[in-house]
Amino acid sequence: MKEIQYRAKNIETEEWETGYYVRLQSNKVYTKTHRIYTGYAEEDTGELFPEYVDVNPKTVCQFTGMYDINENYIYEHDIVETRIGKAYIIGEVKNEDGTWVIVDYGKINLFDVRSEYIKILGNTIDNKELLDKTHNEKPMVSDFIYSGRVRIMCLPKREVSEKSFYQELIGKEGRIVTISQDLIGVKIDEVPNPESKYDCFWFDAECMEKI
Repeated sequence: MKEIQYRAKNIETEEWETGYYVRLQSNKVYTKTHRIYTGYAEEDTGELFPEYVDVNPKTVCQFTGMYDINENYIYEHDIVETRIGKAYIIGEVKNEDGTWVIVDYGKINLFDVRSEYIKILGNTIDNKELLDKTHNEKPMVSDFIYSGRVRIMCLPKREVSEKSFYQELIGKEGRIVTISQDLIGVKIDEVPNPESKYDCFWFDAECMEKI
């Protein structure tokens, strides 16, 4: 069973607190109070001590149920580095439609990645510059008007589902065969696509690198 846990920043100290998240609302003044309960139970007696702190609601992050290579909890909005096949990806952990995904230029399902291939680098609340530095170098479709080979780095934005066949293509290599508006058609080595007249799969420019 997945452990239900949150973290958020203490309003007074701005330090991270972990525990159970509770949002309280006063009907009289229409104000909301956000709290992390950090209480504990006495080992001998089982007596509960429900301690809590007020937290900044903009910093609330849910535990995903996954751990990184150092056995650290992976929380929502963590910035992680991971490997899919031969591809290395740095992205933010988000919850989209009930699915935990790593969002870089594209998306990959968090639970499709083994823990030993994930390392937490920081989070978007304390270390947003880690992502800004990466995204400032976002590739364009025009960068791939050439006849060389490419490696697939992540999922296209439209193929987030863990059941998508595109999951199997991350880390594979191929060559560009066509470009249509903002999508690039790649013929993947030894992976035919009978549904395409070009025998290719379609990717955003952000999902590949030249090799």
